[in-house]
Amino acid sequence: MNNTLNIQQYINNNITEAKDQTKEWRQQKFISVSGGAGSMKCEIYQRAEMEKITGVQCFKTNYRFNIRTRKLVKISQPNRAVDGFDYTEDFDGETTLNGKTFLINFKMVVGNGGGQTRSLREVYHFIEQQLKYSLENKDYYYVNILDGTQCYKHYNKFEYLLKLPEYKKVRERCYVGDLYSFNKWLNKINSIEEINEEVEEIVEEIVEEIVEEINEEVDYNKMKVSELKKLCKERGIKRYSKLKKQQLLDLLNPQEEEIEKQ
Repeated sequence: MNNTLNIQQYINNNITEAKDQTKEWRQQKFISVSGGAGSMKCEIYQRAEMEKITGVQCFKTNYRFNIRTRKLVKISQPNRAVDGFDYTEDFDGETTLNGKTFLINFKMVVGNGGGQTRSLREVYHFIEQQLKYSLENKDYYYVNILDGTQCYKHYNKFEYLLKLPEYKKVRERCYVGDLYSFNKWLNKINSIEEINEEVEEIVEEIVEEIVEEINEEVDYNKMKVSELKKLCKERGIKRYSKLKKQQLLDLLNPQEEEIEKQ
């Protein structure tokens, strides 16, 4: 699915919003999800739908954060080590799209209960680690697909986390929401990146123009020999240390010298 309109049509026709993914909806769609292979049905469904939306494969991964060292590492069974509880849960998927790498966390939580709340609390702290890591590392974007009515019920807590002032500069790198709305966020960050690239190009052009104007206004004749040598060093000019003032001026004003010869 490469066409944006076709993708949105597919989402509208085939994907249910989290607020409507009740316990009964899940039971009807997956028949059984408790224990063994059945517990993986929701993740398999979410992974398959994400691949249809993005058009690229979502690979399984063992990336997770070490809370103590604040590093992102690949480790499959951290609890075999004495520091096992220093690690977060792992990401469920990794994919690359338009030159950007996404680490993906799939969750579907329905129904009320202490177990569901504890699960979402763990997800909350996992997402905060994503934000903290993003403050110093811009290698990844993070996608947290939180489907199910219980996830929807607690969206306000995740919105609170994302709106904390310390994460203002990185909150756009982290998606928290259902599969239904994921594509809108994806289109948004692609647009933001295109705008940022255009701004960077404009800034570079302005800086170059300013530098050129400054260089044109500089009167090298009024500068001391030591100052001229310093300029030569800054510009990467070699073999200037024994030169006299006029020779230094010729090095720094090659265009003027050629004009005079003509």
